[in-house]
Amino acid sequence: MRALLVGAALLAIITVAACDDSTSPNFQARLVPIGTIDAPVATTPTDSLMISFVYYPFNCDTGAFVRVRQYADTIRFSALSYQTRRECPNYPTASLVANNQRFGYIAVPPHAVPLHLIFSQPDGRDSVRVVAAGGGGTGFPPD
Repeated sequence: MRALLVGAALLAIITVAACDDSTSPNFQARLVPIGTIDAPVATTPTDSLMISFVYYPFNCDTGAFVRVRQYADTIRFSALSYQTRRECPNYPTASLVANNQRFGYIAVPPHAVPLHLIFSQPDGRDSVRVVAAGGGGTGFPPD
């Protein structure tokens, strides 16, 4: 009986240790602001496009990811952050600059022209860029 009790206690400890922040029932990823958006203004369907932006995770969120959804003529970017068990970096709450993250994305051909780029914002007013038809504007730095 004692061995069964010890085995059950050990199983409970392993189960609790295996559950981390991203798999726990109260995992909360929050949409975060996106800024400093760089995207070409014109393209052809055969150009590769470099799209980049900066996103600003919440002050004590130590986990972050970017979700990219591609549709026929649209690419939607959503940046999200969440709390982990890692120590809070204690950035000043007034300064988002200290915790910013740069994200780069390459849209490979073929793609629609015009191409709509939507950057989700937490206040619901998404930032939208339209990459129009035209030539040579890939967004890559010159060689």
